[in-house]
Amino acid sequence: MFSSLSKTLLRRPPFLPTTTLRSISTAAATSNRPSFAVSYLVNSCGLSPESALFVSNRVTFETSATPDAVVNVFKNHGFSQSQISGIIRKWPRLILASPERTLCPN
Repeated sequence: MFSSLSKTLLRRPPFLPTTTLRSISTAAATSNRPSFAVSYLVNSCGLSPESALFVSNRVTFETSATPDAVVNVFKNHGFSQSQISGIIRKWPRLILASPERTLCPN
């Protein structure tokens, strides 16, 4: 009896339904290469890969023009790298803001 139970537990953990296991393996298979947005957020904004994935699921951008402008505004106003990454993590859409209209003081 114990051997059949242990074989069952080795095949599938009791706390994860089969559909969850399939979705995890499918997601891992399709995300072999990080997107441009994830790479940018990790390298330029200092986000962790997990935070960058979270943010990239909420915003999409193909070039770094607008995000670079936003990050530069923060840097020019004395924000540290950790402050910038915290802001982007809390307000993901801010990375796509127009610095002249929404970020820079008038």
